[in-house]
Amino acid sequence: MDKDGAELIVSWFVDVEQRLAGLLTTVPYSPNTKDVFVPPLSGIILEACSLLDVVFREQMVPKQPKANICDFRKFYEKEFSLSAKGTLFYRHPVVILRPFQCWGDPTATSDSPPWWKNYNALKHNRVESYSLSTLETAVEAVCAIHQAISAFPIFYEAMKRHGFLHGRSDVDWKLREVFCREVYYADIPEVMVETALFGTPCVRPLPESVDKIEWETYRGGPTFRRHFTAQ
Repeated sequence: MDKDGAELIVSWFVDVEQRLAGLLTTVPYSPNTKDVFVPPLSGIILEACSLLDVVFREQMVPKQPKANICDFRKFYEKEFSLSAKGTLFYRHPVVILRPFQCWGDPTATSDSPPWWKNYNALKHNRVESYSLSTLETAVEAVCAIHQAISAFPIFYEAMKRHGFLHGRSDVDWKLREVFCREVYYADIPEVMVETALFGTPCVRPLPESVDKIEWETYRGGPTFRRHFTAQ
């Protein structure tokens, strides 16, 4: 994938995230609504997961045109520890999502997260599998592509142009080095990839719960600051 391809992926992500955000104004995400399924969600799920599939295949070296979710786990879990990767979901109340969590479970019977299984079913028969077009599946799928573009240096310039990268004001000049993992030291400043719905830190993992997030540690963009202010 070249830089033009990366720009296309980020632009498509923005589009699918905006569609999800529009639905969330009508059906707010909560434990009571996560299983709601409506027709537009199937399109969001299919597009988000197909984008993820492209990103994962394109970044494999050597390329594996027939790679599947099992190959993705073997290839990327060791490098990025995606199973432990947390992303802030900027709805009220804010929650932490971990779409690849099952990749770190040695007792898991499948390499496919639940949202990926739903995507596969929808891909093969959208009508029969319509009930799998749930709000939770859509949110997890869009979160997953957010985590993927937050992991690969090829997306740096596109995300910078879209205003997704945020860090302390005194280290803005280090954004590229931190995001692309070109510098390593104990007190390396955090860089947050923040979009309309999601915030993913690039350096430090999020804690297990939202109430343990320290503002000084992450200092994300404007949406982060609306939810987490200095004490």
